[in-house]
Amino acid sequence: MRYLYLFFIVACLSLINPQDTIAQSCVGNCGGSAGGCWCDDACWLLGDCCSDMCASCPGQGSNTTANCGNPPPPPPPPPPPPPGSGCHINNSICTPGVAGPFSFSNQAQGPPTDYANPVGCSTGLYGNTTGFGFVLLSITQGGPLNLLVNGNANSGYIDVIIYNIPTGVGACTAVMNQSNEIGCNYAPASAGCTQWGNDFPCSSSIAAPMVTAGQTIMIIVHDYSTQSSSFTLSLGPNGAQTGPYNTTITPAGPFCSNSPAVNLTSVTGGGTWTGTGITNGSAGTFNPGVAGVGTHTITYTIPGVCGGSSTETIVVNQAPITPTAPNGPLTVCQGTATSNYTTTGNTVTYGWTITGAGNTITGSGTSANVTWNPTFNGNVQICADATNNCGTAPPSCITVNVTPSAVITVNPATASICEGDSVSLSASGSGTYIWSPSIGLSATTGATVYAFPTSTTTYTVNESNQNGCGSSGSVTVTVNSKPTVTLNDTAICIGENVTITAIPTINGGSFLWSPGGEQTASITVSPNTTTRYYLEYSLNGCSDTTSALVTVSPIPVIDAGADQIFCVGTLTQLTANGADNYQWMPGGELTQTISV
Repeated sequence: MRYLYLFFIVACLSLINPQDTIAQSCVGNCGGSAGGCWCDDACWLLGDCCSDMCASCPGQGSNTTANCGNPPPPPPPPPPPPPGSGCHINNSICTPGVAGPFSFSNQAQGPPTDYANPVGCSTGLYGNTTGFGFVLLSITQGGPLNLLVNGNANSGYIDVIIYNIPTGVGACTAVMNQSNEIGCNYAPASAGCTQWGNDFPCSSSIAAPMVTAGQTIMIIVHDYSTQSSSFTLSLGPNGAQTGPYNTTITPAGPFCSNSPAVNLTSVTGGGTWTGTGITNGSAGTFNPGVAGVGTHTITYTIPGVCGGSSTETIVVNQAPITPTAPNGPLTVCQGTATSNYTTTGNTVTYGWTITGAGNTITGSGTSANVTWNPTFNGNVQICADATNNCGTAPPSCITVNVTPSAVITVNPATASICEGDSVSLSASGSGTYIWSPSIGLSATTGATVYAFPTSTTTYTVNESNQNGCGSSGSVTVTVNSKPTVTLNDTAICIGENVTITAIPTINGGSFLWSPGGEQTASITVSPNTTTRYYLEYSLNGCSDTTSALVTVSPIPVIDAGADQIFCVGTLTQLTANGADNYQWMPGGELTQTISV
């Protein structure tokens, strides 16, 4: 057994320690001195180190103190393997009852890299390096782990350490992390068995740790005394129970095609992952970019009698891609009302932005309309981005130049002419000019043209500058009808007066007489001499000038001749002199001479 007996002599007590200390002091000193420890009764009883070392020495009895010789030092141990290299799962338990037997084998290489070397427990620290067994246990019912490890020999120290295997972590990886240790059993008796709890008749026992349903544990068994070649495991009826591994896959996704790779998990780790997008079958690494857009079936498998497999579908959605650069005019003339821009991509929702004060853009699809600020000019950026449930892709942008338009001034702003007249029209700016319509124009290009329409016409002039941006102006030329006015000549005798009346073709105009300055349609005059009177008749800026001659004649002195006496029934002639025109009365004759 491996207990210390305190009733031995002080000299041995100072040298006798627990199993590990004795082993260190006696190794290589079979029957001889090992730091003061002799192969005698005290050493034998207090440790069995010397028993282990001296049992094969020739001629030595159980109580001799003779030195049986110092064998040559043992060769140096081989270098330790990398962590985990000695791990091997002998079997997995997934059904109630006695499981096994399981063989001990060379699965660990001794301290400090073997698995049965937890902090605070010397299980497996010393003794042989060939008596190890590794068994996985799937817990389906929680409670105290009442566990019996029973070797096939009736004696010998059976040491046990138990690790928790976290979900998604391989068993041989988990046992390298001491934080996963549940407990260890440094066998208190050479009973050929060890139990956790008290459900079994095994004299080597310690308290049972608590485990929970869904937990997977690794049981590492060390046959310290090399007396057993195999062992069995049993779970007591009053605590935790085992069952098949739970291969249920933790749901994952949906993912985006640009999402980073993730490690999938299942309730029980340690299995193998397969399916489109799996890039590491042991770790369960799923790469959405490798899988591609679509629905993928992933399979997780744990082999063996406790194993099984599960499937899970994972959806990979297309991440938005940067849309094409907006397509539309890259140069816009200031004053343009609206412009349309389009893009293409792999989504249905697009965002549009524009810079420049007062400019706005509207649209949520592949097409958007820009409403330009009429006073803005300069460079702007128009950008389109694409959004879906995977996020927003970087935008695609273009630069648009809003070019100042030509500034044009038309002189005169308005014009009125009379029928048959013309007017000069001019445009000022910095480009070339085109006039329209051509009817009634002296030319259709140039800064100055002459207009002589026959009816009221609006003329438009378009100017285009070196940037191709133009402006326009217009002027309306009003054509007014030209009036005419008529006056009649007249004659009066000196001392008489006469009224001269204007007869216009279009009424509503103004009159101006000269001499005299009268502004009425009629004037009454009494000239002393023959006089011509002028009239200017104006209407809507158009005028006509005419005149009337008033002939003034002196009062004539008429001589009808000498008085005559003649007989009844006879004729005589009367001749008048002194005038130009004559009228005789009675009779009304108008000749100079009459017969009476």
